[in-house]
Amino acid sequence: MPSKGVVDRQRVAEALIAAARTHAHEVGVRLPSHLAAPPGDGGTPSQPLPPELARREITRFQVEMARHLQRRLDALVEAEEAHFVAQHRAAPARERRDEVADALLGKIADLRAAVRVAYGPDGPRDLLRLDGPTPREPLALQRWTDRLLHVLGELPDELPPPRWGGMQLDLSRVAEELRGLADALARALDDVDERCVAIESTQRQKDRALEAFDE
Repeated sequence: MPSKGVVDRQRVAEALIAAARTHAHEVGVRLPSHLAAPPGDGGTPSQPLPPELARREITRFQVEMARHLQRRLDALVEAEEAHFVAQHRAAPARERRDEVADALLGKIADLRAAVRVAYGPDGPRDLLRLDGPTPREPLALQRWTDRLLHVLGELPDELPPPRWGGMQLDLSRVAEELRGLADALARALDDVDERCVAIESTQRQKDRALEAFDE
């Protein structure tokens, strides 16, 4: 959605451009006489331009200034649109990141529950070195999962016997699923970072375009 500041500038600029283009010739004809020094003002009158040359140059000046303002306005609108597109593209990337993070959190919660059933309340801490809650912030979760995968990779092939006879935990399969989700989360985080860089870049371009327009 266009910002109010840019819309206000666009409204003023378009009015000025339209006025310059509509009245450039009339102003070119009338302005030279208003710029002439009035008689008896004590000043030294400047050498006036020939009327036709003055009219032509003043008219051309207005038209060129209108074109210049139009270019600055076009650049400002284009910069704001680019910033809007960058923001719009970031939303799906953030949604994907959050979806993968939620799936990873759910898988870790299932692992904790299974280990508690098999080895008791202290099982997650004793077997998997899980002490404390799982972080929910995506980047922290991704790094935390990497450490958990390292622990899983160091477990012996023969796990301690579970409390319930006949119960089995396939932690290698769990580790494979966790690694797949952790890799997906890492890719999603990289995508979000790229989108954020684009947002910052287009914001700087918009700021420069605003400054140039206001000047």
